[in-house]
Amino acid sequence: MRKILGIPATLFVLAVLLVGSGTALLVKYFSNTVTHTVSVDSPIELTGDTPLSINIYGGEAITYTITTKNLADIVIESYPITEITGPDVWSGTEFSEVLLENSSGIYNLTSLLYVIKDDGSLIPFSEVETLSTATVKLFFDSTLHTYTRSVGFEKQDTYTFTTNPAIMPGVYTIRSCELFDWSSSCP
Repeated sequence: MRKILGIPATLFVLAVLLVGSGTALLVKYFSNTVTHTVSVDSPIELTGDTPLSINIYGGEAITYTITTKNLADIVIESYPITEITGPDVWSGTEFSEVLLENSSGIYNLTSLLYVIKDDGSLIPFSEVETLSTATVKLFFDSTLHTYTRSVGFEKQDTYTFTTNPAIMPGVYTIRSCELFDWSSSCP
């Protein structure tokens, strides 16, 4: 009979298996896995009329109110975006006036209505000849930049889009959101 380290080979193999099994049981016993569930929510809360789906006829005004609140205990930098999806492509003539009303006053944003193109550049909405999509991503400034939402920030904005009488009738969906990356879309 063959011997390994002076022990019969069969006994040696059994001893190795026993030690291996015992060690595996000890590892399993001492290596219990601790699991924890973590919920991650958006640090910015938007409440109000978003998304808003409305059947529009030319010349009508669309009014919606959004309250933006920073829920985090840190300053947030984000892009306030408005996405509008219509029944057809956009020509840049759909809106005759865009107003913003908040606690600071009433502002005419019509000249600050810009479309964010796929490459991040901005073009005035009024200069859009034809967009090849039914969804337009709007930004209310001539330079694409983030806005600072301080700790505890809360603001209510009411937007009024007055439509051109020649706008394509149909259902339009308006979504407002705060994006951390301008190239993404409103959820």
